[in-house]
Parts: sequence; structure tokens; C-alpha cells
Amino acid sequence: MRYVKNAIEKILAAFGYELKRLRSRSVLFENFLNLTKAYEQCVNDHDALILPNEVRPKLLARLMGTPPSEAYFIVQALSKCKDVPGDVCEFGVAQGETSALIANEIAQFSNKCLHLFDSFEGLPNPSDKDQLKDDIYSFRSIESYAGTMSYPVDKVLTYPI
Repeated sequence: MRYVKNAIEKILAAFGYELKRLRSRSVLFENFLNLTKAYEQCVNDHDALILPNEVRPKLLARLMGTPPSEAYFIVQALSKCKDVPGDVCEFGVAQGETSALIANEIAQFSNKCLHLFDSFEGLPNPSDKDQLKDDIYSFRSIESYAGTMSYPVDKVLTYPI
């Protein structure tokens, strides 16, 4: 078995990849739920902006490329502009996780529409000006991201909230 693993590692290394054991990153959902409630209470102590929402923690827990701490900026921004006329747009949809969060948020206080814009072909090849900032898939190079985050339109549109 060790020989097979060594052979696979050598093949992957030739293409710039390495074999890694995934660490368990699971958190008890009840603990996550408690953290979201505490965070929302802290935010609302300063400004009563974030309305209670039972679905929000489930959507936050499913996010892939956006950590919940950053997603709360979206939640707060949507709450702040709830009385501003107009619809909401998202540019760059990927699998639709953030889209589901946005749709859930605007549904509780308005009849705004959510418009999604994406090529649904994944990320393009990087230009000379592009830099790798958040290596969310641990690819170690920006070139490896070309074509990733491609999801079919029908799967994004039917994604469960």
C-alpha cells in the first residue's frame, strides 16, 4: 500500500499537486447556531439591523468560498438598504450558496428581485494583473483556478434554501 501511495504522490507532484489527508473541519451545528445568535445580538446592540431568521444559520453553514464572518457584511448591507427602491444583483454566482443567502434575506423584508449574472463557465484564465489572495481550494497557484467554480444554471436556480 505504501508503494501505491508513493507512486500517486510522485505523479501528483509532477503536475504540481500533493496528496493531503483532509482534516475534520466539522463543527456541531448547535455550537454554530449559538455563535450566530451571539454575533447577531452583539451587532444589534449597536444598531438593530439584523432581523431574526431561522434559515440564515443553515445557509451560513453551507457557504464555501465566503466565511460566515464576511457573509454577515452582506446580511448587514442588505438590511441597511431594505427601504431603498430597486432590486439586488449578484455578479459571479458559482454554486449559488451566497445567492441563496441573499434571496433569503431580501425575502423577509421586501419584494425585491434577485438578479444573478454569471457565465456559468467557471473562472477565466488569470491575467498578469491577477493575484492569488484567498487560496480557498489550496491549489497554491492562481492558474489552477481557471475553469473552477463552474456550475450549471439549472442547479443554481433550483438550489434549496
